[in-house]
Amino acid sequence: MSIIFSYLSRLKKRIDLHEVEARSAQMTYYWILSFFPFLLMIINILSYTSVGQDDFLSYIASFMPDALESLVKNTLTQIVSYRSTAGVYFGAVAAILSISTSVNVLSRGIYLAYNIADERNFIVKNIMGIIYAFLLIVLIIIMMISVVFGKTIGLLILEYALGNYPRYYAFVWDISRWIISWSLLILGAKIIHNVIPKRRIGDCNIWPGIIFTAIGWHIFSSVFGIYIDNFSNYNQMYGSIGSIFILLIWLYTNSMLILIGAEVNALIHLNKQMKKNIS
Repeated sequence: MSIIFSYLSRLKKRIDLHEVEARSAQMTYYWILSFFPFLLMIINILSYTSVGQDDFLSYIASFMPDALESLVKNTLTQIVSYRSTAGVYFGAVAAILSISTSVNVLSRGIYLAYNIADERNFIVKNIMGIIYAFLLIVLIIIMMISVVFGKTIGLLILEYALGNYPRYYAFVWDISRWIISWSLLILGAKIIHNVIPKRRIGDCNIWPGIIFTAIGWHIFSSVFGIYIDNFSNYNQMYGSIGSIFILLIWLYTNSMLILIGAEVNALIHLNKQMKKNIS
């Protein structure tokens, strides 16, 4: 038990030393700037297809508290009513630039966690930030396609390839597309924890932080959603802007969980290095 308390105490000191709260606030600012432009880009693209807005909304809502669904739904409805080709390009550029800046803030936090000096110049930092942002956006889009539209795509492929196929094939495909989605989520986490730092730390050492972040996201979103639905009166106190406060808190906490996950990995890595040096 004393070992656990000692570890938590060291983790808390690292969180304070590396200003995780302040960096989480920075990340939240840029997440907010990129959130709706990203939705603008996606919904404008989807508006030229036969895909329904409700399917897209249900996918987005699955990652956030129910209280935010009305905010996102109303915003998406307004975006759809004024869709344009220029909106697609504006959303893409604004989302990539904002996410790249947030990725740069995240990378600085990871560099601090591992005590790595970030020697890249300004141009390289921004180019790499844009590349990582683009990769993460592509992963998110593929995840969305596999979850929201994967069932329809899979059934069309099965029907074309096999004709009359057994019913359990559809069930197997339903499971497979969720596995694909989670695999892409893990790949995104690996990019954050093991590719952004210029010093590779090994696949085994990134899992504690990934697991911590994933469990933290799930627990926080569930508990926060219950609190908002049953005990909070944000909307009564602040009106429609209450949803913005909820979104800020949700993004801030999730950003903090990502950075704390990096600190968890860094502390474990540091302990292993110390034991190796002693031996």
